[in-house]
Amino acid sequence: MKSICYTFIFLLMLLFSSCQKTTNCTGTVYDKNGATIANATIQLYILIGSGDFKYLNTTRTDENGNYFFSFKRKKFKKYYLGCSFKSAGYPAYKFVSAQYIKDKSENQINFHLVK
Repeated sequence: MKSICYTFIFLLMLLFSSCQKTTNCTGTVYDKNGATIANATIQLYILIGSGDFKYLNTTRTDENGNYFFSFKRKKFKKYYLGCSFKSAGYPAYKFVSAQYIKDKSENQINFHLVK
């Protein structure tokens, strides 16, 4: 009986661990002239309900305008990345439309900020 219980617990753990997989997102943020933007904000959101987004995490672009995001994706959930930027010498770019993150392990999503 004890071995059946352990087997059941193991199978449950295996089931729950397979419900999440790691998703990596990389990309570059560009201004309207095609120059890369350092220190832009990239935010991860999950879609909840009908059209509502829940904030999950933030990263920033490096000095070359590149970013990397890695997160555990839950099955049957939709995830989006948003981008914004504000700095002296640049116009205040507001949130750029959310980009859908495809259900695959590696995603390349570039942002082009225009005012």
